[in-house]
Amino acid sequence: MLVSTPNVAAGTSNVSAIAARPYVSVQAQSAQSAVRMTVLIDGDSALAVSCLLAQNGHSVRLCAFSRRAAIPQEYEIRTRHASVGSFRGRVPLTNIETDLEKVFYESDAIVISSPATEYGALVEKIVGKLRHQQTILLVNAPLGAGMQFAHAVKKTGADLQLNIVEMGTLFDSAKVEAVSKVLLITGLRDNVSVSANKRNEMRRGLYVANAVARGLVPSSNSIERGLSDVERMLRPTLLVAGIIGGRDVSLDNIQSWLNPALVSIVARLDAEIQGLARVFKCVVPSFSRALREFAINDPIAEKGAPVELEPLLLHLGQSMFDTACGVDLSTVSEFIKRDIAETLMLIADFARLARYQMPVLQSVIQLGEVILQSDLAREGRHLEDLGLVGFDTDEIVELFNA
Repeated sequence: MLVSTPNVAAGTSNVSAIAARPYVSVQAQSAQSAVRMTVLIDGDSALAVSCLLAQNGHSVRLCAFSRRAAIPQEYEIRTRHASVGSFRGRVPLTNIETDLEKVFYESDAIVISSPATEYGALVEKIVGKLRHQQTILLVNAPLGAGMQFAHAVKKTGADLQLNIVEMGTLFDSAKVEAVSKVLLITGLRDNVSVSANKRNEMRRGLYVANAVARGLVPSSNSIERGLSDVERMLRPTLLVAGIIGGRDVSLDNIQSWLNPALVSIVARLDAEIQGLARVFKCVVPSFSRALREFAINDPIAEKGAPVELEPLLLHLGQSMFDTACGVDLSTVSEFIKRDIAETLMLIADFARLARYQMPVLQSVIQLGEVILQSDLAREGRHLEDLGLVGFDTDEIVELFNA
């Protein structure tokens, strides 16, 4: 079950104020300041995470495999469709350290935002620099990210005891604007899902997740958290439908092409996900509820209040390209490829293992491959990436509920 909790840290009196007024920077208490955090910078999203950590009063170090050409001096947080920011501040550090061995050794927690499809190559580069009992926080992580990272570490032969915590989507996008050179963070979320491979890892690593997100929604396990991340399922579904309709030049105006047939397809996909969740003994919210609770920042006030799917899809569609520099087919293709490769392929593998039919999800995958002229089955994530080859459904349920 998903239970929303505010950011609360032991011995910290002003953390609730952070959740209520998320764009007001405060100084963390000494207990939190003692936590040494490092963000591995591999793109603008990771840099945005370091800004959020600093804004919430935490000390953070930045490291990378090589120095970036330039770091923006300022960052701005902007709500969806807004032309001005809700908060503007200075990027916490201008120095990016490249001595990963030294930085990692001196860190209690390491924050990573790399795509899950790159975990294998990333782990090979950093595993020799990690140490026991460090917390690895995987942000903007898809289904099964923590399990995949742990399996990648195990494949190297390293005998490490790590606390691996995965978090859902923190914001819509983070991008350095070409003209102003300001890091623009759009669509910061009020609620972010979080889970870990094991309950003890969750307990030991929760303080790191608490430092990044405004409101945490703990999930029972990684499967439950991943199947609640409906944006990763809806984006490719909506975009594939839009492209088939021949409207790639107006995809940013979903109102012009969203129709009752597409709403019915989404509703059927919702039913398929609900059925798969039951097979793996999970309870996940409906698409409507998950969109309101996570993606749209509009939680349901009254228990049992009716929720219409179509207006929520309109809201989601309008936010997809809110920060894109024009809507073109290459941008659309990038979204489709990422979501199918990272999420839909793995969901399909779980369904095949359980002998559970998901025709709508399979259709989205197949149409995406045709549109992109790409073998996403080869490029995507599978059960073997999580180390789950040879496991049956009951064994996977037991493993994820450890």
